[in-house]
Amino acid sequence: MRCYDCAVEGKVEEAVGVCLSCGRATCLAHGTMQHVPQYRRSEGGIGGPMLRLPRDRPRWVCHECARAESETAEQSDEGRDG
Repeated sequence: MRCYDCAVEGKVEEAVGVCLSCGRATCLAHGTMQHVPQYRRSEGGIGGPMLRLPRDRPRWVCHECARAESETAEQSDEGRDG
């Protein structure tokens, strides 16, 4: 499988992963590994507190989705300040 973004740029590069958000195949230069915290419910069911697990979940995303997610997070933080 070839990197989508490299193909658009006229280059040929093997993809190393597929974006979990949009499904785009990307090479190392056009993708990034994110580490997402994992949580589980403690005793008490749905109303119980959430416990953070010791290991984060790896997640491969393309540069476009990573940028969109960071912009969304920044806008969300701005909305809380005001």
